[in-house]
Amino acid sequence: MTKMGWFVRHVKIALAIAILCFCIGQITAIPQQDYTLYGTATLEGTVLTAQDGAVISLAVDGVELESYTMGDIPGTDYYVLKVPLDSDPGVTTVAQEGDTAYIYINGTAINEGPQIIGAPSTTARFDISAIAAISASIFQDNFDNYITGTFPSSGGWQLIYSGYGKSFQIVDNTQCVSAPNSLKLEVGSDCTAKAYHQLNQTPNLVSYVADVMVRQQPESSVQDYGNVSLALSNPNIVSEDRIGQVTFDHAENRAIQPGNIPYNFGVWYHINVTVDMKKRVYDVFVDDQLVASRINMGGTGNYTGFCVEAGNNTQVWVDNIKVVASGADMITVDSGGGADYTHIQDAVDNARSGSTIKVLSGTYNEHVLITKPLKLIGASRNITIIDGGGTGECVHVTADNVEISGFTIKNSTYGLYLDSSNNCILDNNIICSCGIHLSSSHNNVISDNEIVENDMGVSLSDSNNNLIYHNNFIDNSEQAYDNTGTNSWDNGPTEGGNYWSDRSCIGNPSDGSLPYSIDTDSIDRYPFQDPNRW
Repeated sequence: MTKMGWFVRHVKIALAIAILCFCIGQITAIPQQDYTLYGTATLEGTVLTAQDGAVISLAVDGVELESYTMGDIPGTDYYVLKVPLDSDPGVTTVAQEGDTAYIYINGTAINEGPQIIGAPSTTARFDISAIAAISASIFQDNFDNYITGTFPSSGGWQLIYSGYGKSFQIVDNTQCVSAPNSLKLEVGSDCTAKAYHQLNQTPNLVSYVADVMVRQQPESSVQDYGNVSLALSNPNIVSEDRIGQVTFDHAENRAIQPGNIPYNFGVWYHINVTVDMKKRVYDVFVDDQLVASRINMGGTGNYTGFCVEAGNNTQVWVDNIKVVASGADMITVDSGGGADYTHIQDAVDNARSGSTIKVLSGTYNEHVLITKPLKLIGASRNITIIDGGGTGECVHVTADNVEISGFTIKNSTYGLYLDSSNNCILDNNIICSCGIHLSSSHNNVISDNEIVENDMGVSLSDSNNNLIYHNNFIDNSEQAYDNTGTNSWDNGPTEGGNYWSDRSCIGNPSDGSLPYSIDTDSIDRYPFQDPNRW
């Protein structure tokens, strides 16, 4: 048996008995006595020890006393942290009664609150709330490795219902997003085609994405028909086999549900669904716009796989399917109520690292401080507004790995301010009456933003290796500033740079003969003739 096989077997045994805590044995405050913690950390019902390489450590009053890397001991389904105890308060390298203890996973404290090391013969509990942002691909398929004209059973797909006939449920090369193939299902009147793929993991927090195109079945006499659904599925539970379902409805107005988003035949749509099985709710993005949030699934059943289904005089092509497990929380904000929070800052303060905060449309009059890695995603940049009230930093970021997208950010000294923050993404925002400022921040990406009528459009101070491209710089008093010369203001001749309202050039992008100079060593070599032409 392999190391991983042995390890997984023991993990499965631990699952049967693991509870969401560390149980701490009795403490006897004798000099140099070990204080031992036994247990198995769990994350959303999954034993965290299954993640080889995770570093588990314990610190007392800020001093790390013990650490352990998962997987160091083959076949281990638990870990032990031994904390040296000493009754002498003058010794700081060990713990004494009354000290506060924190358990860490990959450097992040996971206690619900500080725990006090008790008196002799006492017992304490650590309730785990693991916040390590774990994301892993469970399944993906772009149908490019199958024989055209056959059903992709060799890749684990099952044809549960055959629709118009098995010969019509095929890998097809006439339509695709990623060449050369996609999966095509076709049905006639009063029948269904359903393709199902079992998953080898079914986590409580999960997302799926797919590109979908729907058409009416060509020989159908029924006009404007269409009936397609995507979902996490359990085909053995008929009444509860649709989890996180998105439907291309056959109603006369043809809308994607939930969200009631009109769709057209023959057009590809990018669907992204995030599911929380514990809360039994899900969110839906269409073409990267949040269209429905906290949809209640009801029921109690779980899913076993992913399915695509078509019914009644419909053709559908599906491409680039991906199912991803995530340890990050999904949080919603709605200024009108009905979500987890009504203020963005409250959501940020209560979010765990790696969380995604989805902000519904509305105007949020506040200043937002982000001090942990997370995603802050607005419903749409035209209707989701953060207004700084004319002062301060509208959104101030002091953490690495932050993504901010889908907002109008306006009316402050700085709109988006990265302060010693690295590897962040600022995209698809409207920035007006404030600007973007980076200070000592490196390896960030600023793209697809409307940067309009600011005193300073984008300012980079002591910030290196940032990429700024595909932005519209329009009528800013000073378009940009860069004091290092180490940043890239374009992404090469094919992708190009930015649109600048004070630079006339020819081509989208231009050929490099009319570059835009930000500073002496900072140049957009391939500016665009027209806005939004990338």
